[in-house]
Amino acid sequence: MMLLVASALACEPESCLAEAAEARAELRLADAAALLELACDAGDPDGCARLAFARFFGNGAERDPEGAMEQLAEACEEGSDYACVTRKLLDEEVDQQATEPWYRTLCEQGEATACYALGQSVVERDAAIGGSWLVQGCEGGVGAACTVLGGLYLRGEGLPLDEDKALALFGQGCERGSITGCLFVETLGPEFRSERVEALCGGGMEEACYELGRRAAADEDWAASRGWHQRGCELESVLSCAQLGALLVDSPDAEDVERGRVLLEETCQQEEGGLACGIHAWLIMEGKLPGGPDEVGALAARGCELEDAWACYFHGGVLMGSDPAQGLLVLDHACALGMADACSIAAIEAPTPERLTTACDQGDSEACTLLAMSMLGEGDSQGAFWLLDEHCQQGVTYACFSQGLIWMDERNTPYDPLAGARRMGELCAEGH
Repeated sequence: MMLLVASALACEPESCLAEAAEARAELRLADAAALLELACDAGDPDGCARLAFARFFGNGAERDPEGAMEQLAEACEEGSDYACVTRKLLDEEVDQQATEPWYRTLCEQGEATACYALGQSVVERDAAIGGSWLVQGCEGGVGAACTVLGGLYLRGEGLPLDEDKALALFGQGCERGSITGCLFVETLGPEFRSERVEALCGGGMEEACYELGRRAAADEDWAASRGWHQRGCELESVLSCAQLGALLVDSPDAEDVERGRVLLEETCQQEEGGLACGIHAWLIMEGKLPGGPDEVGALAARGCELEDAWACYFHGGVLMGSDPAQGLLVLDHACALGMADACSIAAIEAPTPERLTTACDQGDSEACTLLAMSMLGEGDSQGAFWLLDEHCQQGVTYACFSQGLIWMDERNTPYDPLAGARRMGELCAEGH
């Protein structure tokens, strides 16, 4: 690794940039940053701009967002279109929609990063049209464009739902320098290669550290989880800070418990610290931290206001005991934020076709069975039958029983009393 960097000390800027791209694709982020610094020192504005991008996020270089923006401004003045586009993309005060005509002009002139910027902006309003610009960016070698495009296919937003195509695009993104694409390949692909994710975490990618901490916790390797979340928290990941706080509170060391409490309290005050608020509330309820019902309610409410799905789920659950109507509204919000358990509870506690459909789509077999019975009540016996059949094949006893009832009622389609009798016999033989 160091031989590569050392041999690059005399490389020409174009060669440095090529080797840096190769090093980044191989997740040697520190090598990539060192090569970009050589290209920058040799007077190449694109090299300076790409080094600034690494510095902005702390990928292989010391994190310095303010200094990185200054470096991008200088590189832009020196003629790097990549720097000009990247600076506008990273500047939160820039109106991206108003900048679209400028992005489009540069894109049509061949600056692929501008195609990506245009697609990234347009996709917020029209995923299909935005996706067409992302295709141009991806084909032009911009890894981030491939990764965002893959996300559209993964979610079926404006493009057909296609997980295989999404994974292929994440792979292309990784090969073209998108470390987010690399992380998606590892977390969503058929094989999780921990050494690659560890390289990403070591190179300053906070999301990779969080993923390693999450997986270690799932394996009940608490020491490893604490270590990875410590690293992620140092990289300013609010999610890792929240999880680290919880792990510290579970420590038998009183000093660790206090450190965890303070960390949760401080993280909860951050703009994206909703999970920390929810965890803090839960730990008070569990008696692991001091506080009472008022503190639990206030912390859970704040976490939900910060749009954290788990905090809303916890808050809704607490409210169900005192204000069921409000609790259901909060659970519906948690469901909309992607918390499947919240969808299930809301659907079972107060079933409506919309809630049952959402919970069923999230994989809740009980909700699917109730939805099927609702469909049956509305006269759609055939639709109910096939929905029940899907879950009966997954081993849901009540779905099998309900499907048998449909067979045995001559008002329904399909009507097959012999099949219904066989089904009831099978269930009886199984002891149901």
